[in-house]
Amino acid sequence: MASGYTAPGAISLPSCGVSNLADAVLDDPTVSTWTVVGVDAGARGDFADPRPVVFDKLGIPGRLHGLVWFERIHVLPRERDLGSVISEQKIEVEVWNAHRTRAQELDDIVVTGPAGINVVDHLGLPAHYAATDSQIYTVEVSAEGDPQIDNLVTWEFVDLDTSGSNIALLGFRLILFPFPPNMAHGIEERFGYLTDVIEAGYDGTEQRVQLRAVPIGSISYGLFLGDRREAQMASAILLGNQARPFGVGRWQFRTELAIAAAEDDLNVY
Repeated sequence: MASGYTAPGAISLPSCGVSNLADAVLDDPTVSTWTVVGVDAGARGDFADPRPVVFDKLGIPGRLHGLVWFERIHVLPRERDLGSVISEQKIEVEVWNAHRTRAQELDDIVVTGPAGINVVDHLGLPAHYAATDSQIYTVEVSAEGDPQIDNLVTWEFVDLDTSGSNIALLGFRLILFPFPPNMAHGIEERFGYLTDVIEAGYDGTEQRVQLRAVPIGSISYGLFLGDRREAQMASAILLGNQARPFGVGRWQFRTELAIAAAEDDLNVY
């Protein structure tokens, strides 16, 4: 039969004195010996306030979502890439006074850059723009002028910043070479590519790397000038515009018109 051990009796603890702290009084922390640091540190001062010191900072009202569009002048579009210009181009530009409660006064229209840009001002200067008023201007780009088109047209309003009230015009003017080829000899068109060939030294394998994103092209054809006037005109165009780009028609792709085209038609069928 298994035997057991007798359980010990309750542990007796010595008396710890009075444990009732209902009437206990704590010393002032500033003079208590528990807050003294070091030997003869003396009385402590008031505890530091952990809250940050209050300070003033200047600021300005920020733009709300609606004010990104309102309370300013808009010019639409802001940029136009004309590409190659052979004939006169016309661009419609909207100038919008987006101030919702205040009229503005247009003081001047300034064109900076090479010659050949004209703005048709239908209102005259100075012009009164009512609140939220919008006007459409026509900007004319002439086919005659500097070869490079790099102009800035700015609508200047009284006491307003002009950084956003302008349109940038980019492009270049071509000299049209209007003489058709002599189709008896045909037209020859070539394309030139440029690649780099890398050859491996151990087995002779090759890798070709394209060096031109777009191949260069050339068109060759002969002319038949019917009279002396055409010959003089062709000679003047070639000799007088050596430093300018030419616009040459791709005569091999010509097709007949389905409907006769007038001078001012915008669509050619």
